[in-house]
Amino acid sequence: MDFVSSHGVIKAGSYNTLVVRGIARCEDGVTFTTLVVHGTVVMRQCSGGGIRCDSGVVVCHGDMTVHEVRGDGELHVGGALRCRRIDFTGVIRSRHGLICMTTMAMRGMIHSTGMVNAERMHIQGPLIADSVHARDIDIRPLHSALLTRHAKEYCETSRARVMTGSHVVARGLVCHSLVATCADLQENCRIRRVTYRTRLTRDSTTTVDLERRDDEAFAAHRRRA
Repeated sequence: MDFVSSHGVIKAGSYNTLVVRGIARCEDGVTFTTLVVHGTVVMRQCSGGGIRCDSGVVVCHGDMTVHEVRGDGELHVGGALRCRRIDFTGVIRSRHGLICMTTMAMRGMIHSTGMVNAERMHIQGPLIADSVHARDIDIRPLHSALLTRHAKEYCETSRARVMTGSHVVARGLVCHSLVATCADLQENCRIRRVTYRTRLTRDSTTTVDLERRDDEAFAAHRRRA
């Protein structure tokens, strides 16, 4: 069943394509193959296929489990966000962690008070999380005078207590502990401790308080992750 909502309440049920154009609230028990958001949709829990935002806002007070998130807008999750793929421009906030099974491609801000986990992570803009784990991590700031004046949250510094990856490229990152096979740190990274296996490169603007090449320490971190 396909359904288009301009406003009001979306009744519980299984939908093929669910389109929200205005402001709508989902009852418990709403599932979908595809949710297309042009306006704002609010729900207590979310379970479905793909979410596609077109300058849309999704507010989920609990956990969200979907196949993919794509498009542009805002995603606010009060619980944990679990998905297979992310290709998104805007803001994603997840209070209890974010798990992406394959590729996370983000232009904007990711903010989580828990863990952010992906297979491959490519982020332009600030990433703020307690811990970050991925095989490949590439974090770069957004450079724009327009953002500096009108969207300052996109210009915040990326921060993580712990970051673990195989290949890590970071620009402008503040981190307490970084564990990687190889790491490339530039543009005013400030790292308290780096443990690496094969290679560590950094430019003159980057500060590392303690660096150590240690295969055993790296393996222990990978087992715990």
